[in-house]
Amino acid sequence: MSRGILANKLVQEREVKNNRGTMNTELIKSAISSKSQVEFKYQKKSEFPNRRIGNPHALFIDVTKDGEDRLYLDLMQTGGESNEPTELPDWRVFLVDRMSSITILDTRFNTDINYNPNSVRYSRAIAKI
Repeated sequence: MSRGILANKLVQEREVKNNRGTMNTELIKSAISSKSQVEFKYQKKSEFPNRRIGNPHALFIDVTKDGEDRLYLDLMQTGGESNEPTELPDWRVFLVDRMSSITILDTRFNTDINYNPNSVRYSRAIAKI
């Protein structure tokens, strides 16, 4: 079985456990394919959710520090709140299972000049520009 098929199987198994994840994954894939901005709420552990706006470039599986496979989104954040010290716009990585209230906006974007679709981090990509 190829890595892509295994990656999709893993996502499907995770989605069975988390119906919100299924909807999130499909919305993100759609936004990436249409190059549409998204708005969503993001909640880190022990924090209140805050609003983010940005340009989704890649949805992929990667391994956490604990060795667990998780679904991530690479996004050029252009608005909303951020806990990072750098100013927006800037690249951010989000755990998809911490995202909620995802809305695809009417605003289209151009691929960021610093985006590398051939990055090794996307070897298990679900969707990418």
